[in-house]
Amino acid sequence: MIPRQSVLQALTALSQSLQYAHDSDVDPWQFAIEHEILREMGLTVSDIRWLIHKKFVIHRKETTAPGDPTRSFSRLSITSITPDAAYVLTDSGIEITRRLMNEESAPSDLSSPELVSRPLPSDTRNCPIWSADHRELWYEERLVKRFRVPAQNQVLVLTVFQEEGWPEFIDDPLPSDPKIDPRRRLQATVKSLNRCQAEGQIRFHTCGGDKIFWSAPGNELDA
Repeated sequence: MIPRQSVLQALTALSQSLQYAHDSDVDPWQFAIEHEILREMGLTVSDIRWLIHKKFVIHRKETTAPGDPTRSFSRLSITSITPDAAYVLTDSGIEITRRLMNEESAPSDLSSPELVSRPLPSDTRNCPIWSADHRELWYEERLVKRFRVPAQNQVLVLTVFQEEGWPEFIDDPLPSDPKIDPRRRLQATVKSLNRCQAEGQIRFHTCGGDKIFWSAPGNELDA
């Protein structure tokens, strides 16, 4: 399927925003493109849903308040498209943008920016599958873990990984609680995720106390 011209223009703008973030040495979300801007480019709601479901973009609700030193966001479900949403290109989005701009059929007025160098896109690796309905984690058609008792924190982590297409890592998705040390809670959650797995097929670990990474045998990314 060849996207419409407006979708190609939006992908180009999103890739440019990543380049700006990389050049400024800031988190890509600081240059996230707002929903209304994508709509002004001519994208329909169906266009945006297609980008999300193809995992070419990640969207979040912007919660930045006037005077905040940086932009802030909260997570949205894959089905929620709100006026205050903002969008960032994923690794898969970078690859499709690069490929489309290199094709002869791509519009000639879409000059190719230098796309940010990123790790191997997650969708070129074998990715786990989290079935929320069955409370089961699968990898390469093998059952890794089944949850028979409530495990709210573990389930939330797996749900976010699944919604975002199993990127290399996610930010800590657990809700803040002033009575709980977030780093210790995240470490405890990761330890629980790694326990009781069939053959230890997937390993989770934290980095910096606020990010969760995943890996599997033969599927690790180079540092």
